[in-house]
Amino acid sequence: MLLALLLATVAVADTVRPAPRAVGPKVLIYVDMEGSSGVSKPNQVLYPNPEYFAHRRFITADLNAAIRGLKAGGAGAVADSYRFEIGYQNVRQTDLAGTIPGTIRLDSLTLGFTSKTFPEGYLLSNRMTGAAGFDRLRWLMSVVREQPNAKEILRQYLDRLVVNWLEPEKLPKPRATPARKRRYWGDT
Repeated sequence: MLLALLLATVAVADTVRPAPRAVGPKVLIYVDMEGSSGVSKPNQVLYPNPEYFAHRRFITADLNAAIRGLKAGGAGAVADSYRFEIGYQNVRQTDLAGTIPGTIRLDSLTLGFTSKTFPEGYLLSNRMTGAAGFDRLRWLMSVVREQPNAKEILRQYLDRLVVNWLEPEKLPKPRATPARKRRYWGDT
């Protein structure tokens, strides 16, 4: 009797199991701001231009639309996280950016990390790029310190920083650069 009940339970369990689901292809998406909707000029993707902030939303919407389309088209499971990889110019920049928690060194010049959302990952990638900028700033400051009037240059620099933080309207306006005539193929 016990054996018959056990066999009946196994038979019922086998018939209740859902059929294996067909798994669609895995898809890898690389995104770059220059390819997002509405981008037609380089300054639209350069921080801190005002258009840059709008295009951040555009690329996020483009990526989400692509994921929805892939799901609707039968793609396999969509990952619940985003993988970022950032390459640097030299090992020193990579070391500086690598001090940010959550980053993994992929090779001597590349760091990577994973985030749950695209905006979260994008913000971290901005921090990592900014950390590498300290290397460039260090070189700039070393060149300035070698100048005979270094103290005056640094004093003006610090004055402008303070004005920028406290009274940005008092900053000198940048000089207008003359428009360059562009030549295109075939122009005479």
